[in-house]
Amino acid sequence: MGLDARALDIRESLRPWYEAGLQLVFRSAFPAANTVEQGGHPSVAPDAQTEWSRPEPRVRERSAAPSVHHGPRNVSHETSATRSQAPVRPQKLTRKEIAAQTEQPAPQPSPQMTGPQFPWDEFITRLRVPCRTVWTYWELGTDFGSAPSAPRRGLFANIIKHLGWPGGSITFWPLSAEHQGILLPHVGHFWRGVREAQAETVFCFGRQAFDVLFPGEPHNFGIREKGGVSIYILPGPAEMLDGDMQAKRTAWAALKSYHFAD
Repeated sequence: MGLDARALDIRESLRPWYEAGLQLVFRSAFPAANTVEQGGHPSVAPDAQTEWSRPEPRVRERSAAPSVHHGPRNVSHETSATRSQAPVRPQKLTRKEIAAQTEQPAPQPSPQMTGPQFPWDEFITRLRVPCRTVWTYWELGTDFGSAPSAPRRGLFANIIKHLGWPGGSITFWPLSAEHQGILLPHVGHFWRGVREAQAETVFCFGRQAFDVLFPGEPHNFGIREKGGVSIYILPGPAEMLDGDMQAKRTAWAALKSYHFAD
């Protein structure tokens, strides 16, 4: 057997471990946890116990006397560290389980995700084309249905009568529609109707209708521009039907100030 020069520079207390194949011992990078020499024997400082100085029960149960091999040094020694580094193999699935996972149908959108359809084909028959102005309010989606409000219809009929505008200059078009008894906004279909009518001006009555056309913006009476169309922001029919005289005066003054372009 050849002489290993490294065996000459080793303490006798560690020689049995060296002969068993142990050549490297982990030392902590923190100074307080490093081993110190006490009477020529390695020990660990009491306030710096490390994991390798407190082996798990399965390590302690192993034989304390290592077997000494006098044969060639090419014998591999398996340790708990090398076993713990072995990759964990994923659990195998059967062909039936794989098919069940891959063939599951995609979830279909619920009615709440897609939203109800706007009754375009029904409503479009009431749109005057071409028309210079479009009038709208939140409750118009209900009044275009089977049970319109007689007080609201009477209010607007009275306003149009006293305005005396040329025939064919006013058309109503909703920005809402009923679904299961609930009014829902349909701003996209509203603007489509405005384009169909070729209108140059929109009269928007009420706060709820304003919020549909200008979501998140402060509500103020006046004139705004959007998409090349002038929009008059006016009080709603509910305020005027409740006898709010200021609301009536504001709406009437705005309507009377409108002039048709030549």
